Amino acid sequence: MAIVLGTSSDEKFYGKYALWYRDPAQATRVKAYKDLYDSEELELLKRLRVEGRNSFFITTLEVPKRREHVPDALALEKGTDLPDYIPDT
Repeated sequence: MAIVLGTSSDEKFYGKYALWYRDPAQATRVKAYKDLYDSEELELLKRLRVEGRNSFFITTLEVPKRREHVPDALALEKGTDLPDYIPDT
């Protein structure tokens, strides 16, 4: 049966499991997304400045992740018997 680990420090399973990249190529995938996100954010800020709008309240930017941005080989670094389901963003 799947369980929800949660992300709050008062959750039962908080901090008991950790996943990490199996090889450097997997970290490269995440870096490629971060670079894409940063460039999209920079373009948004430039556009807001040209329009004369204040960017102070811009806190989120939606940039879809493509398959090549998501690691597909992770290793369990901490914990054992990883539960069936872990919510993540």
